[in-house]
Amino acid sequence: MSRRSLMDGVMPARSLLAGSLLAGVLLVLRRVLLAVAAVGLALGLGQRDAVPAQDPVELDVVVALDRTTSMSAADAGGSGEPETRLAAAVADVEALAAALPDVRISVVTFGQEATLRVPYTTDTEGLDRQLDQVLVEQPYAGTGTSLATPVGLLGEVLDRAPSTGSQAARTALVVLSDGEETASGASGVADWATLAAGGSGGSSSGGVSTALVLGYGTASGATMPADAGYVPSTRELKEGWPASDDPLLDPATGEPAVTRLDASTLRSLARTLGGTYAHRTGGADEAASMAALAAELEDDAVGTPAPGTPGRGTVWWWALALALLALPEVARSARRVLDRTGDAP
Repeated sequence: MSRRSLMDGVMPARSLLAGSLLAGVLLVLRRVLLAVAAVGLALGLGQRDAVPAQDPVELDVVVALDRTTSMSAADAGGSGEPETRLAAAVADVEALAAALPDVRISVVTFGQEATLRVPYTTDTEGLDRQLDQVLVEQPYAGTGTSLATPVGLLGEVLDRAPSTGSQAARTALVVLSDGEETASGASGVADWATLAAGGSGGSSSGGVSTALVLGYGTASGATMPADAGYVPSTRELKEGWPASDDPLLDPATGEPAVTRLDASTLRSLARTLGGTYAHRTGGADEAASMAALAAELEDDAVGTPAPGTPGRGTVWWWALALALLALPEVARSARRVLDRTGDAP
């Protein structure tokens, strides 16, 4: 036998051995991948459940409305018709409620004493009816005004804020005042820190989420009517009781008493509460600007709910991979069965 013939016989043998070795490697690799696919299918590897969008956070708003005698001064109408500070403040509360129709609102009025005028409600019509009955205090009703007066009651009201959602409701505090303090040695702003910090007299839930302080009146000031807050009797009304144009007099000087907006105190109050201050100047666009302030208040308190994330299904990936990898094994087993029965083609 020639050397060439011998080499011709060796080459097919090597090719056959290489082909058999490659087939073995592929078989092992396929079975390893088959095992991996089976594990992935069983464990759901890579599977991600969908995360629903976060439920909107509820908001409760507590309003602190100043009804001291100085709020009867008619310098809150801007360049339009004269309007008392209290009337402008009440209109703003009504606009606030209209801009936040699904928000629970509670109203505390304060002068010499603090009173819960409106418990938490979403009934804007009922709220308006209650606000229409708010009058300023009569002159000399007490010993002077202090902004600290409503703090204790406000803390109790904040603690009672309802929450029906899956998350704790946020609370916002809206203060409407001219900022004027007349009580001897009054400096009530510091007391409000308990509401912001959730300390004694404040909210047990950790204080208000945000605050809005609204100021009424002018720096130049205005006089107050002598009959401020007076409610005439039925008989007086029948007899045509006339409202007095006489100004309230300062008992110390005998001159008309002038009340002025104290914007500095109100700004300090806003800083103490971690909120913002806005001077209300009256005018036709006040309702629209109040709606904008309400929207900003809500956004500051609750923010934007976190969006959901879609799920990712991987089970079908693993199932498809398992089926494709198992197909040759199934075909091999079927052929063996047919070979044993003699039915193989």
